[in-house]
Amino acid sequence: MGDFNIDWNKETPDKNRLHKLMVQQLDYKQVVTDPTNDYGSTIDLIFTNIDNFQCGTLETYFSDHKAIWISLGQ
Repeated sequence: MGDFNIDWNKETPDKNRLHKLMVQQLDYKQVVTDPTNDYGSTIDLIFTNIDNFQCGTLETYFSDHKAIWISLGQ
């Protein structure tokens, strides 16, 4: 979980390298689907290999980044 500064919704060399490592090699999935900042990009990411979860974003009002959250085992 964290601010990777790589927009998961855009095809770039950095996104492709991160996808190769996290998804193809380590078998994690990136679960944040909503934009994570006020500019419409998804750069704050959560990777997990757990299937039973809920996640989302929360408005923070004091930052241009939204808070991301995950609840496992719901």
